[in-house]
Amino acid sequence: MKQRVAYEGHEFTIEWYYDTKGHSQALDYFQEQPKDKQRKLLNLFRLMA
Repeated sequence: MKQRVAYEGHEFTIEWYYDTKGHSQALDYFQEQPKDKQRKLLNLFRLMA
């Protein structure tokens, strides 16, 4: 099963985009980042959601 939800907030849910072949370039990029940058992005998702 593919991970679609990046963050689920009170108002919105942030999801990873997958193309028609089932590939998520955004999720791949996120997973390649160091943990401190991943935390910063997740904090941004929290603010948006």
